[in-house]
Amino acid sequence: MEIIDAERAKRKARINKMQEAFDDIVVEEIGDSLFEDITWMGNIIQAELRSLNSILDQIEQKGQFLNYLLNSKPAELIEFITNQNVDVSSLVAEARDNYTT
Repeated sequence: MEIIDAERAKRKARINKMQEAFDDIVVEEIGDSLFEDITWMGNIIQAELRSLNSILDQIEQKGQFLNYLLNSKPAELIEFITNQNVDVSSLVAEARDNYTT
C-alpha cells in the first residue's frame, strides 16, 4: 500500500514531465519544419526575382534601338506635347521598382 500511495503522489509530477517533454518534441519538430519551409519559399522567391531581373535586362538590352527612335526629334516633340518621358529605360526602371518594393 505504501508503494501505491507513493506512486500515486508522484503521478501528477510524472504526467507534467511527460507533457513538457511532448511539448518540447512537438515544438522542435514543427519549428524545424516551419523554418525549412520558410527558407525553401524564400529561396524560390529569390530565384524568381533573379529570373525577372534577367528578363528586364534582356528587355532593356533589346530596347536600345527603340530608345534610339524614341530619342528622335519627332518623338521628343510628342514627349513635350504629352509631358511624358517615354523610353525603354524608364519603363524597365519602373518595373524594377515595382517588384523590389
